[in-house]
Amino acid sequence: MFLKWLKWRLYIRTKNKWGNLNFLNFNMKGFHILKVLLLYRFLYSIFFYVVSYFVISKLSYFLITPQKKLGNISLLNNISFNYFIWSIYFLMVLIYAIVIGKKISDYFMNTQDHIWLSSILGIPKKNQYIWVFGENLIWKSIPILFWFLPISLSINNFLESGVYGYLKVLVLSIISYLLISLFSFYIYNNISFKRQKNMNWLSIFIVPVFLRTLICYFMFQLGLKFSPWFIKFPLTRNGVNPEEFYKWIENGKTLSLTVFSNWVNSLFHFIYLPNNIFASFIIDSIEYKKLFFSIFIYLIIGYSVILLIKINIPSNRISNRIKLYFFNGLNRVALLGLNPKNYAIFKTVLTSKYVKRKLPNLYGNLFFWAMLGFFSSILSLTTNNMKIHYLALVFLMFFPIYFYVHNIIKGFVGKISFESDKNLLLLFLISGKNIWLVFRIKLLITNLIIFPFIFIGDIMIFYIGNISIKLLFLLIGVHASSMVLFVLICTIPNILSPHFNYLNVEEINEYPDKQFIEQGLYYFMTGFFIPFLMLPTALYLTDNISDSLYTTVQFTLCIIVNSMFSFILTLCIRYKVSKQQILEDILN
Repeated sequence: MFLKWLKWRLYIRTKNKWGNLNFLNFNMKGFHILKVLLLYRFLYSIFFYVVSYFVISKLSYFLITPQKKLGNISLLNNISFNYFIWSIYFLMVLIYAIVIGKKISDYFMNTQDHIWLSSILGIPKKNQYIWVFGENLIWKSIPILFWFLPISLSINNFLESGVYGYLKVLVLSIISYLLISLFSFYIYNNISFKRQKNMNWLSIFIVPVFLRTLICYFMFQLGLKFSPWFIKFPLTRNGVNPEEFYKWIENGKTLSLTVFSNWVNSLFHFIYLPNNIFASFIIDSIEYKKLFFSIFIYLIIGYSVILLIKINIPSNRISNRIKLYFFNGLNRVALLGLNPKNYAIFKTVLTSKYVKRKLPNLYGNLFFWAMLGFFSSILSLTTNNMKIHYLALVFLMFFPIYFYVHNIIKGFVGKISFESDKNLLLLFLISGKNIWLVFRIKLLITNLIIFPFIFIGDIMIFYIGNISIKLLFLLIGVHASSMVLFVLICTIPNILSPHFNYLNVEEINEYPDKQFIEQGLYYFMTGFFIPFLMLPTALYLTDNISDSLYTTVQFTLCIIVNSMFSFILTLCIRYKVSKQQILEDILN
């Protein structure tokens, strides 16, 4: 019965995802969709195989051969390249398995499949978890086959490991992938239930904040090592000598090898890490005593984590105060920008089960805090009269904020996306009201949720980064205008290609046409628009703008450009969501 249900679910998902591409306007049905998908995946796999083989061959030269021009430094000291490359491969498999487990957990928390399985098929509750997990694992693992298989095959062919060696790789990859994804699903599921039920302060506040603080501190220390080299950036005056620039690049390579070689060797010499164990097993260099000991240790660790997750930590006075201060702070900010009716909607969104489960996403992803720590260290070692100080500052002005906003929009797609309230939109349209009101409230709520955390980041930059009060206020102004613009830009895929036929709110952003638009916007923002906003800094570094004029031009121009584009985008979005086509999209 499971196989029949699985076949039906995969068919429904494929048809739902690929059978209604609004923006690209494809008209394919049934097996035509599958044929095109398989052809695309096959060609993609061949391309990925060629690229992987080329990259591995270049890595083998760069990592094994001591670079004489870099001081005879080799990244791999006393480490077999075969062992190193397989260890990297299995590390990718394990990380992807953890991510997939979390995604399946997010899907499971918002699905109605278990109700259907219970009422229609009469599946016992204890088996519903297995069915839903298995179906989601297979569905989400289909893309991985078309890039992990080419990678593993290219590694195997380059290392000439043979058919038997490749079979070991495949079996070990599948077993580790299944076990780690299942473990990740179980852990995230239990944590999400606790967040939803009693706002567990340990998983909502303490652990996420500690982890982000740790990443920020680590990158701050790393930035201190690279700051002396970064400060010598040669493009800070007009007419720079190209040889001087290339010398600066070579010094950076030497520094990178010096810093990372010790870390890499320490990481890969520790045999008891899972990826290192798998790599040693593949190249037949592991002692079976160590293998069985490692399995025993990881079984104990896994069982201990499961027991720890099941422990209910009762709320105490401290945790209640943390929750109170957190929500009161957000409520005060909301009261400044919302009228009573909209404020009631804001409180409903903030206290919903969906937001409670995903509340740590508000703190930003690890990459955001890594960039904040790294560039803050550069700011701490420079002063306002150094040009490199402003180069680091403008990086913090745009890139981290865009990544943060992008992460928030994707993380809370089930509440703040345009399609998430399709029934509410339908009621608005039937009653003759403009659904722009709903979208405007969502924009306000999104900006009010994001701004306090950006403001906290600005205060941290001010405290660590040796910037003046004047620069702090200008930075807050630029960040506020950038935040509004970036929120509008990140919602464009939902406006241009809305999908109201989703089976689960977590699938809203998984439609190919929306992903195509999203990736196009992402490359446009990071490759053109944000560098365009940084143009005054480039002119300042090359002595084309004076010191007295630079601050006014860079910060004022950004605020004006951001505000102008925000106004234009708002008008375009309002026109788009007010069209009758939206009603047809909802009813289809």
